[in-house]
Amino acid sequence: MNFPLKLLQAFDPETSHTLALKALALGLGPKRQHLPQGTTQLLGCNLPTPLGLAGGADKTGAALQAWADMGLGFVEVGTITPNAREGNPRPRIWRLGNGEMVNWMGLNSPGVEVVAANLQRFRQHNATFCLGASLANPSKVKEGLTPSAELLAPWVDFFTFNASCPNVAGHQAHDALAPILQEVAEVIAGAAGKAVVVKLGPTDDPEALKATADALLKVGVAGFICCNTIPPDKRHLLHTPIDWPEHDAKPVGGYSGPQLLPISVAMITTLRQHLGKDVPLIGVGGVQTPADAKSLIWAGANAIQLYAGLTRHGVKLLDDIRSEVALMQA
Repeated sequence: MNFPLKLLQAFDPETSHTLALKALALGLGPKRQHLPQGTTQLLGCNLPTPLGLAGGADKTGAALQAWADMGLGFVEVGTITPNAREGNPRPRIWRLGNGEMVNWMGLNSPGVEVVAANLQRFRQHNATFCLGASLANPSKVKEGLTPSAELLAPWVDFFTFNASCPNVAGHQAHDALAPILQEVAEVIAGAAGKAVVVKLGPTDDPEALKATADALLKVGVAGFICCNTIPPDKRHLLHTPIDWPEHDAKPVGGYSGPQLLPISVAMITTLRQHLGKDVPLIGVGGVQTPADAKSLIWAGANAIQLYAGLTRHGVKLLDDIRSEVALMQA
C-alpha cells in the first residue's frame, strides 16, 4: 500500500481493514511485476505463484485487481452467504500482539447477488486471475447453497465450502461433518462443474481427520484447506493460553496467529500421507515468515494462503515468501 502500515494499525482492527480495502479498491496498493502463468497447477488454475489470499480478507471481491497487482496468485472471496447478514456486534476483531488475533465476525456478508456483480465487473477486464468463492449458509437451509453456486460459477474457478466457521451458532466442527455432506453435494451439483474444496477446522486427531476426508471425497469434494481458526471449545490446541474476548460472559471468536501454524502443518502432513499426491491441499494459518510458508509446502501443501501475516507485515512478507518459494520451485 502507498500509505504507512503503521497508520492503519493505529485504528481498531475492523476500521483498519475497511480503510485498507477501500484504498486498494481505489488503486492505491503496491504493484509488482506479473509472473507468467503456469508455475503451479491448482483446481483448474495455472498460477504464477502458489501464494493466495485467504477467505475473510476480501469478503465482497471489492479489491480483486489490487490483490493481483500485489503479486498474489489467487484470491478466495468471501465467505459469501445467500442473503445479506450483519454478522456479530462490534467489537468483533481483537489484536492480541505478536501477530495473534481473534475474530468474531459472524459471517457478515452483503449477500451473493452483490458479490456476483463485483466478480462480473472484475472479469470484464481480467479473465485469467484465479478466483475461488467461499460459501456458507448459517441458517442451514440447503436450498440456498446451490443457487448461490450457480450465480457465482461463471466468474470463479473453484468453490470453498466453509464448514468450520467458529463464529456462528451451530457451526460444524470438521470431525462432525456428516450432517452437511448432502449440502456439499448440492453445491457441487449446482456449481457448473467447478471444483469444490472444504475448509476444515483445526484438530489434533489424525484418525478423525482422515475419516472426514475420505467421507467428503466420496461425495465429490476435490480437496481441502487446512485450517480454520481455533474456537474457544478447542483452546486445548493452543500451547500458550490467550485471554479470550467475551460476549454475554462467554468466550467468543476464532484464534489466528503463530500458534495455528503447527496445527496446519500437522493436518497437511496427515492428509498428504493418507491421500497421496493428487488431492489438492491448501495450507493456511499462522504464516508470518518465509520459513513458515516453506514448512507448509514441505508438509505437502500445493498452495498457501495469507491473511493475518499480510495485515501485520504488509506486502514485504508477500515479496519475501514469493522469492523463497520461487527458489524452491527452481
